[in-house]
Amino acid sequence: MNRLSKESDVYWLITKELAPKFELLDCVIYLVNTDKIELTQIQAVGDKINRIDEIQNRLGLKFGEGHVGMCYEKSEAFIIDDTSISPNYIKDVSPPGSEIAVPIIISEEVIAVIGSEARVPFFYT
Repeated sequence: MNRLSKESDVYWLITKELAPKFELLDCVIYLVNTDKIELTQIQAVGDKINRIDEIQNRLGLKFGEGHVGMCYEKSEAFIIDDTSISPNYIKDVSPPGSEIAVPIIISEEVIAVIGSEARVPFFYT
């Protein structure tokens, strides 16, 4: 494997190489934007990507909004077994099923969040 030289290389590696190995059909990286007080989708694989590898309908979430925003705010991972009954679920592309959100932490600071959704409940357990 080549040495990663930029932060964006790491995000690309997560979505394009690791997500398929874990059989994730959907994986999105949300970058923390402290100026806008939001998390913005910057890298993805799955239904969010069009034919020329660009994110469609780029979503921005305020800190604390949805499961990804809660993950950022609490600096901890969340697994939501059934998003259809979660009051914090924000529908993006996939129909409700299950979701996982994992913070990327460097020097005790969340710099990004990995989000993945599955179309079936209890996929991540």
